[in-house]
Amino acid sequence: MKETPAPSPSPQAPKASFASRLFGYDVFVSFALGGPPRGSQSYASDLARRLRERDLSVFFSEDEAPPGAPLSDTLRRALLRSKLLVVVVNRGTLALPNWVRTEVETFRAERPGRPVIPVCLDGSFRDPVLSEAAQPWLQHGGSIWLDEQPDSAARGLATDPLVARLLTAPRRLTANRLWRAFVGAVGLGLAVLAALAVWQALVALRERDRANALRDQALSRQLAAQSTASLVRDPVRALLLAVQSQAIVRTPASDGALLGVMSSLPVARLQQHPAAFAALAVSPQGDALVLADAHGAVLRGALDRPAVETVVPPTTGINLYGAVTAIAFAPDGRTWAHAGSSREITVHQATGSSTLPDGDKIGESTPSFVFGLAFSPDGATLAAVSSGRSLRLHELASRSARLLLNAAVDLTAVAFSPDGRWVVAGGDQGFMQAVAVAPGAAVPRLATSAIGAVAGLAFDASGRWVFAASRGGRIEVFDALSGERIAKQDVPGQGALERMAVSPDGRFVVTGHGNGAVMRWSWTQDAQPWPGQALLRHAGAVRGLAFAADGRTLVSAGQDGRLFVTLPVDLGRWQRWAGPAPAPQQSEARGVRSPDGRWIAWPGTTAPPPAPFSVDTSGLSSVEVPRLTVIRASDRQPVVDGAELPGEMGESIAGNPVFAADSARVAVQVGGRLLFWDLPAAAPLDAALALPPGARLLGAAPDGAGWIAGADPQAQERFFFEAGLGHWAQVSCRLAGRRLTLEEWRRYVGAERPYAPACT
Repeated sequence: MKETPAPSPSPQAPKASFASRLFGYDVFVSFALGGPPRGSQSYASDLARRLRERDLSVFFSEDEAPPGAPLSDTLRRALLRSKLLVVVVNRGTLALPNWVRTEVETFRAERPGRPVIPVCLDGSFRDPVLSEAAQPWLQHGGSIWLDEQPDSAARGLATDPLVARLLTAPRRLTANRLWRAFVGAVGLGLAVLAALAVWQALVALRERDRANALRDQALSRQLAAQSTASLVRDPVRALLLAVQSQAIVRTPASDGALLGVMSSLPVARLQQHPAAFAALAVSPQGDALVLADAHGAVLRGALDRPAVETVVPPTTGINLYGAVTAIAFAPDGRTWAHAGSSREITVHQATGSSTLPDGDKIGESTPSFVFGLAFSPDGATLAAVSSGRSLRLHELASRSARLLLNAAVDLTAVAFSPDGRWVVAGGDQGFMQAVAVAPGAAVPRLATSAIGAVAGLAFDASGRWVFAASRGGRIEVFDALSGERIAKQDVPGQGALERMAVSPDGRFVVTGHGNGAVMRWSWTQDAQPWPGQALLRHAGAVRGLAFAADGRTLVSAGQDGRLFVTLPVDLGRWQRWAGPAPAPQQSEARGVRSPDGRWIAWPGTTAPPPAPFSVDTSGLSSVEVPRLTVIRASDRQPVVDGAELPGEMGESIAGNPVFAADSARVAVQVGGRLLFWDLPAAAPLDAALALPPGARLLGAAPDGAGWIAGADPQAQERFFFEAGLGHWAQVSCRLAGRRLTLEEWRRYVGAERPYAPACT
């Protein structure tokens, strides 16, 4: 076998299969090169092929080693990694074994115990001489060998019986089977690993989604909190942040922020001016307004348009004589006047502008101010009061003036009676006096007890009542005929009372305060406190209040430079409801059941809370807070037990709670407000929705679109509040008039999120 004159200088790379490389060979075929009489290469080749067809890994040197090579490292490694050695012999090989003998002896020496099976091609083992000569190295005498049929061997073909006999020799899995098992195991392992990787990826995706959801919820709550915090400081930003909070993910906090900003801004228009406002007036027809700012600029515009024109440019430097502190419209709406520290009144008419002196200047270093102006009902005269303690009446046609009153204190407010026969003036130290204008006019003696300077005076359209507000926080209502005070309300909690406006029908009194609050009051003649509501809030003192011609729309201007035009002050964002009355919700022995039957809710708690200490407190007065209880109808277990609602101390829930149509939210009335509890989140909404004056919560709309309120379920006048937060998001964007800037986005939302503001 493999008899060549010299070794190959550059042997080829072996061609062993992966199974052979990993698990070795099942059979090593040893033979002598060449053909008969000595060589058996042809037969060995066919035998190797037949064994390979039977799924055995066979080393046949002519396939996997350089022809004629000595027992190189490749052959040696293959021999020693084989489980079975098949030796193909004939008479010539037995007579001259050469490398065949070397291979057999090497295999026996290195792998004792592994079978060596001779295959005799020509019956030469029957020759005693040859058999005896081969016995020392082949050792065939004590083992079974195989005889091939001579005619098949001569043709170089291995017979089926011999191949079948050889197949019984391997006692273990063959290399190919081991390879397939290995590949299968590796494949199964990879499949398991892939499945684990997919599962881990899915878990990671779920965790990522959960983390993103938690992050979005946290960001939504953060934006909601920032919206609430920005409501007074920057209402436009508060609107945008509330909408963005909803757009990121809807949470009870985002719902509360959006409802809160809507209820706190019942306005149809808000506008920012670069300077603080100082005075405001609205024409009786309600189509025009005039504003003055702290720099002495006078601006004119319209209620339905944001653009304003500058009538008087602002002053530069020290504004000693340029301040404007009073503005008034004539009844025709075309004539108006403004005045301030110059002690000159400028009258604007269709024919042009003119000035009226209002007393003498005291000196350059001590300017005096005109604090109040009022046109007579016929527009022919103009009353003015000043820090010079004078009340003067100016005739516009003759440009003459007469002194009606010289008081002992500075005068700060003035109002004409609707019949034009008298005026009322107010000033420091609670001074208030009615003064006749027409000869022989009877004037009342006002029984006032104003606190501090009088900040506002007004009549209702009929002239029946006189309204006065003083800076100490007192509102008074007088009978215009007798001067008797018929109602009084003290409102010291909002800071100095700066401005007052009265609806033409006298139903509502609106006050503006030093802390920026604009309050609406429904006054009564009894001794009970007036029902009041905070309409909105400026970031600075209120410097102007006026009703539009409809008597329901209010215009306010503040020291913060903001102009608000409100929705109807008696409805806010409620609308009149012409649909059917809400269906009553199912009552229980205690409370009401939700529409889906899952919950029962009532005011209060399931039981009085136990006292923390064994101290008798029965003799002490207690102050309650509004509380809500919700239980599961199935097992009567509480899910909300006496939870405190964001009401005021001493308040309580009026009537039964009302469930939304989807049973996800509960609304309760506390005083004149609606408060909400979110059942899925088990948390209250940080929003209080003001009810129309005198109205109470009646129920949810039949289609689930909102809430219905009214004085009585059978009354014709009912009100509806839209509950769709998508609608309020659109309203907020329109009201804001812009979107979040890129700088605001990075500051509040974060630079890692793509810039995509909800308001576009």
